[in-house]
Amino acid sequence: MDDKTALDLVREDCGDKEYEAIETNVDGGHLKHDVTLYYCVYLRKSDNTYWQVFYECSYNEGLDAFSVTATQVEKKEVVTIEWVSVK
Repeated sequence: MDDKTALDLVREDCGDKEYEAIETNVDGGHLKHDVTLYYCVYLRKSDNTYWQVFYECSYNEGLDAFSVTATQVEKKEVVTIEWVSVK
């Protein structure tokens, strides 16, 4: 995925149906005073690959278009164990 496509997906400006949104606008935590890191995950249907797109958004300035980056990822399911009291 190129940077322009990633930016278009974040802006929801992508007219084609090549990508399906799996997770959108997930809060990745604060970076600075008014800047938050977000990410989205998309499935590219043509080759069945997943792409995670990170971007920064400021309360005052909005989306930082220069911060958008895309990385190919794979889905892994993780099982966690919790111990709870029986009483």
